[in-house]
Amino acid sequence: MQIPSGGTLHHFVKYRLGVKGVDKIMEMVGEKIIKLTDSKEAKLDSTPLEASRYSKHSDFNPHYNCKMDKAHITMIGTYPVFMTYTNGLAGDFISLTSHIDDFLRMKAEIDEYRLDGSYDSFLNHAAIWYKLKAEPLISLSVDAVISKSWRVRKNQPLGKQNVEARRLKMHENQ
Repeated sequence: MQIPSGGTLHHFVKYRLGVKGVDKIMEMVGEKIIKLTDSKEAKLDSTPLEASRYSKHSDFNPHYNCKMDKAHITMIGTYPVFMTYTNGLAGDFISLTSHIDDFLRMKAEIDEYRLDGSYDSFLNHAAIWYKLKAEPLISLSVDAVISKSWRVRKNQPLGKQNVEARRLKMHENQ
């Protein structure tokens, strides 16, 4: 049997299957992986897909110093179960919602969901916890800032007096 050329495969995937066909195949494979794997640990990360410098559809990303798109890949254990595709300047956190929805649709049972700091937000923590009933393990980015509107106690703003009181209490405990 002769192996088809790369061009033939590209044509088949792009024009015969199309985006919907490839998504359906990915979904079917992902569902099988979820059923067969013993792992209860999921992780999501993005990876740059470098585009041609002549591409009219890809954006220049100053962090990576190239024109690019992004693939957001969710894995269970070491197996990729699904992927979303965004432009090169899209924030990572926006893709998490569709990945959570896919997990729910596939009836995946996970115990923890690991993500890097680019997915860090209170909404993402809550969505993972409440929708998936899993522990959100999201790294803080190096330059993470906790908002000054954060509350020490319910309905108590973090004002100068509260900061001083907490600082004194910390020194007393040392």
